[in-house]
Amino acid sequence: MTPDVSTWDGTSFCGAPGKVVAAAPYWWVCDQPLTCIDAASERLEPVEDLENAFRRWLASRIAWEMRGRPRPTSQEEWQRALGVTTMSIDARIAIQALVAEEDGNVAQGLPPGFRAPDDAFERTPP
Repeated sequence: MTPDVSTWDGTSFCGAPGKVVAAAPYWWVCDQPLTCIDAASERLEPVEDLENAFRRWLASRIAWEMRGRPRPTSQEEWQRALGVTTMSIDARIAIQALVAEEDGNVAQGLPPGFRAPDDAFERTPP
């Protein structure tokens, strides 16, 4: 779904990568643990790099969870703030890119996680 700051909320769909199932019968249900929605009225955009799209969405969800709180400065502080004991490489890259957003260009109308350049989501985290 197209990332837009006006739809950035607790539902987690803003900017979420997904797969379009066209012409699904009315009785079709998605496989668990996936979340399926009727996106007929949503603005969608094609995704060329699924890995980066996922990392951007993850960064956005982390920013949502951290909104209004001070930004941690170390991986251990991020883990504590997020209430997790370990972090995937994707999460570490997403956090690194979020920090880069604070220092880089901010595109108007884009929510956190979608502001940093693509290469910020391709770097190996420390």
